[in-house]
Amino acid sequence: MLEPVGTTTRGVSLRAVGGPGMVCIGGVAGDRWTSGHFEPMEAIPTGTLLTTCSGGVAGFMAMRLQRLVEQVGQGSLPL
Repeated sequence: MLEPVGTTTRGVSLRAVGGPGMVCIGGVAGDRWTSGHFEPMEAIPTGTLLTTCSGGVAGFMAMRLQRLVEQVGQGSLPL
């Protein structure tokens, strides 16, 4: 699951994925960079991965977003 809001909704996303699965925090739309008290052993379900993705403006501008959308729609996006 791509988590564009960030730390403010991370717990909700982790519970929604359950396990096995992956949550990737790819944004901070919630306008909070830190999360205060976080207990990974309690918050991350067994079999669930938590990671981040950050590429900056140049990487985003070079990404072929429409091609990714088309691949998702066709079910052919390589993972």
